[in-house]
Formats: sequence, C-alpha cells, structure tokens
Amino acid sequence: PATPACIEGVRVQRKSGEIEEVRAAVTIDASGRSSALARELSGLGVRLAEEHHDAGILYFTRHYELLPGREFPASHGLPGLLFADFVVGALPSDAGAFTVTYQVQRDDPEMIAVVRDPARFQALCMQLPVLARWVDPQQARPASDVFGFGQMDTFWRSTLSDGVPHALGFFVVGDAAVRTNPRYGRGCTWSYVSAALLAETLSAARDPRERALRYDRALERELRADWRTMLAMDRASRARFEVAAGRRSAGFADFTREAVTTLLDEAQLADADFFRGIWTGYHGFTGMTAWLRSPSAWFGLGRHALLRSRQRRALAERVQRPSRAEILRAAHAQAAN
Repeated sequence: PATPACIEGVRVQRKSGEIEEVRAAVTIDASGRSSALARELSGLGVRLAEEHHDAGILYFTRHYELLPGREFPASHGLPGLLFADFVVGALPSDAGAFTVTYQVQRDDPEMIAVVRDPARFQALCMQLPVLARWVDPQQARPASDVFGFGQMDTFWRSTLSDGVPHALGFFVVGDAAVRTNPRYGRGCTWSYVSAALLAETLSAARDPRERALRYDRALERELRADWRTMLAMDRASRARFEVAAGRRSAGFADFTREAVTTLLDEAQLADADFFRGIWTGYHGFTGMTAWLRSPSAWFGLGRHALLRSRQRRALAERVQRPSRAEILRAAHAQAAN
C-alpha cells in the first residue's frame, strides 16, 4: 500500500465457533517461528520486509540417564566437538539426565543414516573418547529414541521497508522477528531483548510511526551485528563441510580457514581465559566479535600458537575421532550384521 496499514487488533475464533473482535492500540506477534500473522497481513496486501537464509542443518538428539551412583564426567571449555563434517556435544541436566546432540548437514545422507539410528548413534559416540565417557554402558543408559529436528534458519523480519513503515500498531518480537541457527543459543536471549526494546519504545513514544521507526532502529542497533556474524559462521561451516565430505577440492582460502579455525578451537580448549573471552560474546554478554578488540585475547591466542606442540598431547582426547571414511565403514558393517 502507498500508505502504511494501521493494525487495530485481531479477530479470534473461540472454541464455540464464535468470531470475536479484539481491538487494541498495539498488536504484538510473539507466536514464534511458525507465526501465521505475517502471512495474514501479506494476504491483505501488507508487505513486511523479510531476510531468510536456510542454515541447511539437522539436529539429532538422544536422552540418557546416569546409572545409580555415577556422576557426570568432569569437563571444561568447549561443550562440544566441532568437526568439519559434524558437531556433537553432551549437555547435563537434573537428576542424572543428559542429552547428546549431533548437528549434521541436511544434504549429508551418509552421516544422517548414522546418527538417526539408535544403535549407530551409540556406536559413533563410543568412537569419540570424550563422548564415550558419558554414554559407556557402565556409566549411563539410553532414556529415549533418537529425535531429529530441522528447519534451522537465519531470519529477520521488519515492519519497515527502505526505512518506511508498512504497518503501524503492529510489532514482532522473539523468533517471529529475529532468529539464528540455535547452535548459537540466542533464542531465549533475543526474545527477552526484543521484548524489552519494544517495552522501552512504547514508553518513549506515542506516535505509531515514531514507534515503528524507534523499534526497528533498536533491533538493528542491538542485534544486527551479531546476526550477521552468525550468518557468516554458518556459511564458513558449510564451506568446511564441503571440503571434508569431498564435495569439492580445497583452495587456499579453505586451507587458511581450516588453520585458523583449528587454532581457535585448540586455544579455547587449552586456555580457560581465552575460552571465557570468546564465550562472553557467544553467550551474549558482549558482541560476538568483541574479543577481536581485546589485547589479552590476542595474547592468549599467540601464547597457544607458540606452545601448541607441547599441548597437543593434552588436547588429543578432546579432538580425537575416526576419519569420516572409518565412521561410514563401521556403520555399513553394523548395518550388514
């Protein structure tokens, strides 16, 4: 529309079938990633600005429980193993319960076949020394089947287009507004942040157009830089996978990326201070790239680079794994039996 649409409320259908009209000065869409309100508005000719990037990954999770008298293995640093062709981590919960989750590429049918099958899932965990300490039958027992979930994406929705409001009195918060690959753990955090920014906006301004502009600027200011960083990290992960899975030959950029990624991952395992510096950004206490401006972080990375040959033995268990070919051969042999 040439002029922005004014949203004055919603119509809801009660269980009785009765249609009720609920009028309000402000309508907030907090209905999550599956929100239908944007589609409703689109059908009425209201075009919201959307950016959508499919992460192209799947998660496969299995629940376990510790055997009586057992305790969680001691752990520190990175809560997972970050390999080029898959990511996996064990996360403890209450009363001896924990989960093991694999992240794999959606177009990697060979690895999907391994991690979606409970027996192969367990066998792969036992091939990874760090995880074997968690799921060894003398330590824990499975408490569920393997659950898969997908539809991971990086997404941004705005009621503005080219700086012009297209809908007044209507706001989106949480996953309905902004989201990233859940690997980065921003879902709840950004939902709370966007809700707080909207509350501040509604308190600071009364004019509907000014509210739309203020809220959009606030989201851009607080979230956009990290959103772009996470999108770039997803794309880098995809590039690593393509080389590791033999989809293409490695070029100079790939060798450089792999060397830097390996160094960063090792430093986070070996140096607790460097790990904290990185993960304060990962957890949202600072920006994702704030550590790049920290002299102490660069000092820690340089120290690890100089001492890495001495630390490799200590790090060996944390990075030890079978090759991709060995994993797939073992899976095929198990299936044949």
